[in-house]
Amino acid sequence: MKLKLNKKIRENKDLSNNAILAYIGLMSCLKMDYEPIFINRYMMSYYLTGKRKYMRRFDESLKLGIKELIDNKIIDCYEHSSTNYFIGFKNIKLEQEDKFVFVDFDDVRKIMSCDYQGKISLLRFYISLLGTFISKNR
Repeated sequence: MKLKLNKKIRENKDLSNNAILAYIGLMSCLKMDYEPIFINRYMMSYYLTGKRKYMRRFDESLKLGIKELIDNKIIDCYEHSSTNYFIGFKNIKLEQEDKFVFVDFDDVRKIMSCDYQGKISLLRFYISLLGTFISKNR
């Protein structure tokens, strides 16, 4: 599966690595024809890493990242509990003039399932690196 990631978001220096992680996780769960969608952080964590084991630090990164995306009005949160969210994506749909990069989800999962402690930073670096030489307009 290829993920289409918006340049305005992936290169936004005001967003933390956690926000980029949450953005990629949300984009991997996104179905444009359903809005809002139900998201569970545990489901996102499993989807990103392929591991069913609860990882507190990783879950906290997703939680902080989702909060940051909501605070920056990149996504809309209509309702949430401790780990569940009803989220709208109208603010991250790509416009005609937006630049984007396709990222292979298998590569994302390889990075996120490794034992390296800096894997969230590594993921952001990987996406930035791809964007430097394969960024395209719609």
